[in-house]
Amino acid sequence: MIIESVSQEGRIFIVHLRPGFFERLFGIKPKVKRFIDTGNEYMIGGGRIYRDENNEITGNGSSIAEAIDLFRIRKEFESRSK
Repeated sequence: MIIESVSQEGRIFIVHLRPGFFERLFGIKPKVKRFIDTGNEYMIGGGRIYRDENNEITGNGSSIAEAIDLFRIRKEFESRSK
């Protein structure tokens, strides 16, 4: 799955995923996943840990966790530059 966009509603991060070429061939549909920040960070790698709707945590170096971290950094930078 390819990360299409990340948005935020309160404390919940909403990640829109679209299937890649081969996934579309097998009939996989686009998905929307919701994640919440646990407030913890990985010791090595420094990424934040997020939980999804099924209470599963993102792994260290997860592309979804990195996309959410990048979204948070951009949002914080935009709020500081105003």
